[in-house]
Amino acid sequence: MSPGRKRMAVPMATALAPLGMLLASPARAASLGPQITGYTTANVPSYVSMFEYVPAKLAANPPIVVVSHYCGGNASGMFGMVQGAGIVSAADQDGFLMVFPQTSNNCWDVGSAKSLTHDGGGDTQAIAEMVKYAVSKQHGDADRVYAMGASSGAMMTEALLAVYPDVFKAGAEFSGVPAGCWSASYNASNEWSSPCASGMVSKTAQQWGDLVRAMDPGYSGYRPRIQLWHGTADMTINYNNQGEAIKEWTNVLGLGTSPTSTDTPMSGYTHESWKNACGFTVLEAWTQQNGGHTTPIDGQSVLGFFGLAKSGPDPEVAACGDAGPPGGGGGADAGARATDAGGGASSGGGSGASAGAGAGAGAGAGAGAGAGAGAGAGAGAGAGAGAGAGAGTGASTGASSGSGPSDAGVVASDGGFPAGWLYTSGGKIFVSQGGGTAQPWMGRGVNIDDIFFCGYDNTLWMTNPDQTLETEIKGLMSAWKPTFVRISLGMNSYPTVTSWLTNPAQYKTPMTGVIEALGANANVYVLVTLRSDVTMIDEDNKSEATFVPSDSTTTPDKTKYPTGTDAVYTALVDTFAHDAFVLFGVSNEPGGNTLAISKIAAAMTHAVSTIRAEEDKLGVPHHLVSVQGNGWTSDISYYAKTPVPYDNVVYEVHGYPPATSSYTYPNIPVILGEYGSLMQGSESAFYADLESKGIPNLAWDFDPYSDCSPDLLNITTDATKLQPSAWGMTVQSYLTSHAK
Repeated sequence: MSPGRKRMAVPMATALAPLGMLLASPARAASLGPQITGYTTANVPSYVSMFEYVPAKLAANPPIVVVSHYCGGNASGMFGMVQGAGIVSAADQDGFLMVFPQTSNNCWDVGSAKSLTHDGGGDTQAIAEMVKYAVSKQHGDADRVYAMGASSGAMMTEALLAVYPDVFKAGAEFSGVPAGCWSASYNASNEWSSPCASGMVSKTAQQWGDLVRAMDPGYSGYRPRIQLWHGTADMTINYNNQGEAIKEWTNVLGLGTSPTSTDTPMSGYTHESWKNACGFTVLEAWTQQNGGHTTPIDGQSVLGFFGLAKSGPDPEVAACGDAGPPGGGGGADAGARATDAGGGASSGGGSGASAGAGAGAGAGAGAGAGAGAGAGAGAGAGAGAGAGAGAGTGASTGASSGSGPSDAGVVASDGGFPAGWLYTSGGKIFVSQGGGTAQPWMGRGVNIDDIFFCGYDNTLWMTNPDQTLETEIKGLMSAWKPTFVRISLGMNSYPTVTSWLTNPAQYKTPMTGVIEALGANANVYVLVTLRSDVTMIDEDNKSEATFVPSDSTTTPDKTKYPTGTDAVYTALVDTFAHDAFVLFGVSNEPGGNTLAISKIAAAMTHAVSTIRAEEDKLGVPHHLVSVQGNGWTSDISYYAKTPVPYDNVVYEVHGYPPATSSYTYPNIPVILGEYGSLMQGSESAFYADLESKGIPNLAWDFDPYSDCSPDLLNITTDATKLQPSAWGMTVQSYLTSHAK
């Protein structure tokens, strides 16, 4: 969602579901439908596409729920999140239609005049056109349309309610900002507003209300009701935005300053509600104490607020009619609200069992009926709903009980490799024991950053950053006990651009020392990934470094780089040729979410051929080489049918959180190269599944210097102070439980 490598608004670990609020599992395996083409003829952005979920038993005149994804996300990922929150199973039960818009940009545009103007031709109008399409083609109920979303999708939800009050009846947003806030110093190149994100935009209630009314100046009718959810320790979208949003919507809805009621129905949460003159609740504000970015989606609360279990008209309209709010203004300034809580605990750094970056998956439904459901909401997940400090610790321990394939017995083959070298056979990874034997290998660990520290050292201003990083590594090894670490070389990700080929003292020499320091630890393997380089091409988004390697025909500059990225791979092989602990990663999420898999696979195959040629030239064993797929490498299914035609290739998938199907392939060896905060109640099943399938896995992200969510560490800017976040506690417990 922000510039840089940040993984913001990706699924959270915490689920919120009081006893008796879990939804039944769907009777069939639900899946998102294909992309809808031709949904609009309006002048709207071509980069916005439409997907639908149509339940098997669609109601005759179904309500419509629009679900907007987080930055760097997509329709499929958001479908998985609301599925985990029980909303998809509710659609199966109650027959409502779900629309999933998707932008190929990193984030939604909720800051430009186009998007903040009714029928202005921006992202909001594209989504409004999707609703019209669903009403026309699926006979949807135009008087029962709702919106929800997380992080950037939460911002879109508030924008939709402000710009299209004639379309939407209600919305629920998780870790968003007031409608119009994102226009402050809006940077269209990365869809970001630093003043708003940091909580620096403040207005009176009347100013906020006037801003909303100006988005559709001729409108004076019904105004949609809204749920606001936010964590006090959100380090991505500052919690101040919750108070500002309350000011905005109390004014827009014609409500008083003070809430009608305040209670704490769930541990760690304060709930405020405002009723209109008719006595119907039209504004709810949920504050998660010490919660990070984002607060988990509570499916049951959303469903109840929308009234989707009831047939007939929208419940508010049925109770009160559809006239506009009295006076169109007034409302709360909320300056002295008791629940403002001073911005939350600085030590929490994350919410519940997560370090911040979730798109709020798994909430109300407790990750679906099944894993962790037994004793009520979040049971089996450690510390319950959003407790912060201990959430997930118990879950990981439980998940890791029993032996996985990595603990299996010796096999009568070493693959022809010397002792300590990894190799693949029959869709599995083995470590040679030498002497004709080997053992199944399953590394477990984390992602760490290079000497740029995920942008903290973005101009390489730090003195001896390699020594700082090695200090961090010592703490990682002693307290977390990983056997697998991924380190990404971001040589063209920050203002200072460097290279493995020139000026070795700046980057190559210090990074070689760091990687060798990692490999000096017994039984630790290091995936060295070429994240970005000046020779690479086809970056999907400049804030995410999603490059594809080039060759002599696709090089960005034939004079400077005549062989494209081939020279960099050759140099990396030369550096680590004799290191059995090194695996090579070709790239990071190549092409983001836009490049065709055929083009990605061709580039991956060429890169592997370059690496193999240099290894053969040097006469060294073939290292494992990791290749990636499409959709931010959430999809590697192409390779199951068309594997790369070289030995010792592994296929890397990323997921936040990953769907089980995304890493389950019997015929190709898979590694989970990045994964983020898990839904509470799902941890035991998730880790048990990885263990049973022998999937090497790497959690994101171990860095005490920058917010590159979901963060395993709280930010201390001190390599000697490695304080696990709540998400980090989950991962640390899992790793240490497997330490030999």
